[in-house]
Amino acid sequence: MDEVYERDEIARLQQQVETLTQQLAASMAQHRDPNPQDVEEESEGDENPFAPQPVQKRPVNDESRRWESGLKVDIPEFHGGLQADEYLDWINTVEEVLEFKQVPEDRRVALVTTKLRDWAGAWWQQIKKTRTLQGRGKITCWDKMKKHMRSAFLPYNYTLTLYQRLQNLR
Repeated sequence: MDEVYERDEIARLQQQVETLTQQLAASMAQHRDPNPQDVEEESEGDENPFAPQPVQKRPVNDESRRWESGLKVDIPEFHGGLQADEYLDWINTVEEVLEFKQVPEDRRVALVTTKLRDWAGAWWQQIKKTRTLQGRGKITCWDKMKKHMRSAFLPYNYTLTLYQRLQNLR
């Protein structure tokens, strides 16, 4: 009697495994990249449903990025001014946001300049006007803009001042 029960239990478990395998295959088919170049040919019957699956490219609006849509991560405004530490904190925050949001290099300057206000906004307008009058191109490289901002918003002797403060620590 135990053998009959065990056979029935094994048959029931095999049926559950088959059902789960079909559900897994259907779920994976829904989430596959629709690009036909990336889809591999599947063989019938010999496929191991428990084998590690190849990493697939996912579209930007995939469920894996859905959690990001609920986060409000924005570049803070920068007003300029005389506080070097304020500028350094702002530039570090901007770098983190640009990296997190995966902003393309060719869009970074345009995005960041929308957050320049007051003295910093006037400075940017003057830079653009001066470059146009000199016949030079627009600043489109983020590293180049950071270089210009560093010279405008950090004192020329800032590194030396920090070094002296470090030497005078007791």
